This record gives sequence, C-alpha cells and structure tokens, in this order.
Amino acid sequence: VNPIQIVSNAPSHSQCPVEDSDDPPYSNNERNAWFGAVTGDSARYDENYYHQFKYVSESVLFSELKRYPTLLDMNDSSDASFQDFFEARLNSNYALVDSIVDLVKSDLLNDALQITEEIYDTNDIEFCVKSVFLLYLNSRISGIDFTSQDTTLLDSIAELNAIINGPGVLMARIILNKEKYDYFSSGSRIISPTKRETPRVLDIRLYPNPAQDILFISPSQISDDYTITVTDLTGRELLRKTNHLEIATSTLNTGSYLLIYEAEEQWVVKKFEIIN
Repeated sequence: VNPIQIVSNAPSHSQCPVEDSDDPPYSNNERNAWFGAVTGDSARYDENYYHQFKYVSESVLFSELKRYPTLLDMNDSSDASFQDFFEARLNSNYALVDSIVDLVKSDLLNDALQITEEIYDTNDIEFCVKSVFLLYLNSRISGIDFTSQDTTLLDSIAELNAIINGPGVLMARIILNKEKYDYFSSGSRIISPTKRETPRVLDIRLYPNPAQDILFISPSQISDDYTITVTDLTGRELLRKTNHLEIATSTLNTGSYLLIYEAEEQWVVKKFEIIN
C-alpha cells in the first residue's frame, strides 16, 4: 500500500471561507460554558467511555488554547483555571501529538518522527495515534510502500471504533481509503442509522501484563481457527503462532511489543510489556 498524505497545507476546495484570524471563535461566556467543566474536571461523560471521552475533551481544549492564546486571558475570574490547565499539559502527550501534526503540515517529517518516537502511550487512543504516525512517517521518509505487516496493523486500527479509540483510527482509514460506520452504545440504547443488531466486536485480554515468562491471551469470542503474531513497535514480526492462547516470552528482551490476534476476518491489536 502506498501511503497517502494525511495532513497538508494544500489550499482547501471547501465552500467554507478560510479562517485567517487569530481571534478565538468563542466569546468569554461561550469559553466558560463549553470548556469550564473540562478545566475544573467536573464534566460529565458517558460512564461506559468516561476515560476516552475525557481524554478527547482535554485534547480538544488544549489544541484550542494553543491555537488561540487570547483564550487564556479574557479578563475573567475563570482565566486562572484555563491557564493552569494549559500549563500543566505543555509537556503532555496532548502537546506532543499537536506538535507532530504541525510538523507534518510543514513537511518536517524527520522532526515529526523524532517526537513520535518519544511518545510513551498511556491508553488506546495514544497507542493508535502513535502507531499510525510511526508507520506513515517511516514510509514517507524512506519512500518505501507499506509492507503487508504494516497494512495488517493499519487495517486492525481502522476497524476499531473511532468514537472510542480516537483520531488514530480515522487516520488509518484515510491512509487505506476505507469507510466504516462507528456504532456507539450508551446504556441500553444503540445509536445507528438503521434498526439492526450491534455487530459482535472481537476483543482480547492479555495477562499478566507486563509479562516475564508466559503471556496468556483471552479472546472475547471463541474461534476454531486464529493466528497470533507478535511484532515490535515498528511492525517487524518476531513470532507467529496458530491456535495457541499462550506464548513464551523468555526470548523477548525487556520492552514494549504488539500482539495481533486474527480470527474470523477480524483483527485486534494490543500492546504488552516484557520485563526480564
């Protein structure tokens, strides 16, 4: 697969006017109403996806504050909470991802790759973004198309729910030119365009994680035929097994790895750690 450009400074062909002002698109009251609960950590999110939605909300707010610095000082009593929020996240993964996007837009790919490699992902959203950027940037810089292993990893990320797993899923779909509708379950109600059952979504649990001698795989669905592949974070295949729900890890060095579980034309990718 030949990588396509996922972000660009090319002129927009949209009918919408191009924004060329540094003035924030929010009034003081709108800023406080829309983001005040985020800075105060009092925003309410769906309990099933609390951490994911909280992460996305904070990421959006950080990007807006970075883009429109005047939002930090609007002569309001709430300014301090926005300033504290922004300053506390200047060295966070929010800031790193934001910088990567800016560097890619400026075609500074080597600098973007260096920052991407510095990210230590702490959740599935960051894992997806980092994985896609690593594959994309390495391919763009080297001029070499994605390998079949790269494509498998991208496809497994593209198949995830973008509502839950974030922008990395959408980036993978753009690269693969793939369209997919994301279902969102909230309590007993399913948001979908038609009345149909929620598809069975494959998932796996890895334990113990970190592992030392043996890593066990527990799938959410029992399949008669499945394949397990272990790669490093660049996608280089290290071992492959068929129809085994445990792998010996003693041959792997201390560090981070990816496990790809494939069954019934579905893929799941999970990150695990090895401690020797």
